[in-house]
Amino acid sequence: MTAWRLSYVGALEHWDTSAIVDALADDVLIHVAVHDQPMRGNEIAEFLFGVLAEELGDVTVTDEILEADKAVVLFETSIGQQTAQGLNVVRLNEAGLIRELTVFFRPLTALTLIAEVVGRRMAERSGRPIARSWHRPRPRRPQLAANEHRTAQSDCSAAVPPQDEEE
Repeated sequence: MTAWRLSYVGALEHWDTSAIVDALADDVLIHVAVHDQPMRGNEIAEFLFGVLAEELGDVTVTDEILEADKAVVLFETSIGQQTAQGLNVVRLNEAGLIRELTVFFRPLTALTLIAEVVGRRMAERSGRPIARSWHRPRPRRPQLAANEHRTAQSDCSAAVPPQDEEE
């Protein structure tokens, strides 16, 4: 077992929600992909990490990079049958507690699953109707025909004069 420098990292690795919340400042600011606006405070943090502890698999921390009041934590986990890699960007306050936390997940399939689960649980908690889709489909851009693409390329190359080869 690795001795991590931040208590948050050991708590995350064991999904110890109480210890995770203890590592956070009371007014912690949390940025997640499932919510457009940052979330603030220990109450929402406890809820969020509680949901993640229930829905995600075991966490294996692979790296902790700490410099002054900033840290990056890299980890591996899963949701259902989908493996996931996570990255947390941490900013500490003067007391060494986490004042800001930004959470990233990859690949996109794992992020989508996590966003659906967390989004649904947040909607249930707030009493809001659950949205069927968390994103709006984007309109498709018209496709160029193959010959139009080649024409555009040849037009561009014609604008650049050829260089003389040196012998």
